[in-house]
Amino acid sequence: MFWGSLARLPANDRLNWGKYQMLRIAFWIMLSVTSMPALAQLYKWVDANGQVHYSDKPPPASAKREKTLNIRNVPAPASPSESGTATAKSAAEQDLEFRKRKVEQEEEQKKAAAEAETERENCARAQEKLRLYEEAGRVYRVDEQGERQYLSDEGRERGMAQAREEIAKYCK
Repeated sequence: MFWGSLARLPANDRLNWGKYQMLRIAFWIMLSVTSMPALAQLYKWVDANGQVHYSDKPPPASAKREKTLNIRNVPAPASPSESGTATAKSAAEQDLEFRKRKVEQEEEQKKAAAEAETERENCARAQEKLRLYEEAGRVYRVDEQGERQYLSDEGRERGMAQAREEIAKYCK
């Protein structure tokens, strides 16, 4: 009956009618294929061991508790911009922060280099002091009046011990 009405159409209309039917069939196929996931159900159940399972198939009869989950009503996760807690920084703000961090790092490196140089100088001074105490026969110091005060053997030993402590402190 349906095909009989086709025979009564002129030839040009029959071609257009065939295209129309193909589009109509394709539309219904696409509609049925895309709507299938919307009809899917998700099951949640607890087995005899107390372990929770999720599946798209119904649970076995031995399941303790079962629940059918409706996945169509699950809301999509909120994007960070919608939540209001996370604010996106502009490129200029990010660049400014980067430059600040870079300047701070350079200052810290300069400070560390200066401290290292000071320690090297202190180490060299302490080593020279120890060498003088060990190699010199008589060691003296100049007092406030500009006179030489020669150190006794005990004073020399104290000076050597102090120089060794400084070496241990500065020469790492």
